[in-house]
Amino acid sequence: MSSTNTQNCSVCSTPFAVLDAPVKCDGCNLVFHNKCTGLSASETECLSSKTRNLKFFCESCNNGLRDIPELKNLINRLLSEVNDLKNQKNIKNDSHGSEEFIINEVSERNMRASNLILYNVTESNSDNTADRIAHDSNVVSNLIDSIISGDKNIRPTKLLRLGIRGRDKSRPIKAIFSSTADVFEILKSKKKLLSLTPPSNIGISSDRTLYQKNYMKELREELESRISNEGRSDLVIRYIRGTPTIVSKNDRPNTYDVNFF
Repeated sequence: MSSTNTQNCSVCSTPFAVLDAPVKCDGCNLVFHNKCTGLSASETECLSSKTRNLKFFCESCNNGLRDIPELKNLINRLLSEVNDLKNQKNIKNDSHGSEEFIINEVSERNMRASNLILYNVTESNSDNTADRIAHDSNVVSNLIDSIISGDKNIRPTKLLRLGIRGRDKSRPIKAIFSSTADVFEILKSKKKLLSLTPPSNIGISSDRTLYQKNYMKELREELESRISNEGRSDLVIRYIRGTPTIVSKNDRPNTYDVNFF
């Protein structure tokens, strides 16, 4: 609590009366009328005590505090990605091993983390842009509903066809979502496309960076070589702690996870 009344209330913007005792936010130090804080009389009385343990945070500061767990999770994920990049075996030269490259790569992955790329989605032949957008939106929405169970209403916020429009081939779609949680849910369920009647030939992948694409290309080439030269038909590519790795399909599947590599 503060005895000053020379400031205006940060909620209603009106001055304090002479006998008002403004409530000060313990986060940002802005001041408020008692009635504008939504505090009860007993809570206001506790805040008036010189030995108070109760703290008051305004709505903006409270929202910031609620974001802290999410920010911690983001920081932990970024730190994990940095360590994965440092340890990956095909970072062979100084440019790829530099701190600048790692920071830029992690930043780009973070920007792409809420995107998916969809392949083999039939493209509308309409010359009307609105009709083509509506067609893609309808197809993608139906596709998501066919593999996501329950009452989850996952929808992309934006759809973009990649490349130059042609008549002979459907371009990939970049689907942008509001959260990485939506992307994770779809990636986790995409195998259900094969169990549809008839099975869908639409492919879904994360929005990989150029480095990730090259890494996956080299890994697939290594997999093909090992299957051919070593006769290891049991080998597949699966994710271990977020990094695609060649493993035996007979290994326990619960040691793998879904990630945005």
